[in-house]
Amino acid sequence: MLAQQAQAQPVYIDARNVEPAPDSFLMALTLALGLTPPANPLDTLLARPQRTVLMIDTSEALALLENWLRDYFLPQLPANALVIFAGRNPPAAAWRADAGWQSLLQVMPLRNFTPEESHTYLDLRAVTTAAHARIAEFTHGHPLAISLVADVIEQRPGREGTQPFEPDTAPDIVHSLLDRFVQETPSPARCQPADLGTQPTRFCRCCARCLTPLYAYQ
Repeated sequence: MLAQQAQAQPVYIDARNVEPAPDSFLMALTLALGLTPPANPLDTLLARPQRTVLMIDTSEALALLENWLRDYFLPQLPANALVIFAGRNPPAAAWRADAGWQSLLQVMPLRNFTPEESHTYLDLRAVTTAAHARIAEFTHGHPLAISLVADVIEQRPGREGTQPFEPDTAPDIVHSLLDRFVQETPSPARCQPADLGTQPTRFCRCCARCLTPLYAYQ
């Protein structure tokens, strides 16, 4: 990993598994650091001479905790800590409105992966090489889509073997993609194919292709 190459200690939290509450977040951080409750994770980070990179994935799941993270948690971290929030939504305007954060905050939109980057990512996720090209084609290199495909494959080890990936024979992957991409949709009517043109940020092309036949009956 890049963090290890920079001689920094990576710490990973998937916010999908964390309730948006301070106690739950601190417990997740405690476990990610390999500590045993009731150890204080902030004390551990403050005592570390080594640089720490804290990566918080699916950060949109912590939207209700954003003020606490910005105003309480992050200011307590040591100067040698780098925090990365990865999510579907940009940071709230309050981050930029705060003069203290303006010089520290850097927003980096994530473009689609190139075929080479897709292969590198899938290698890191231990996905069989035989499946790389088809996954990259199916997802068009969309970062969220390609990570979801890797998640589903990871949860069913051995089933892909050395065979190329074929979405038509993997309905669980398609359903997982759809569940994640439409989880914020408020009503079935919003899922009709006619609405895709008015909600371009919610769907990658592969999901639009899959969604149309599934919801055409509405």
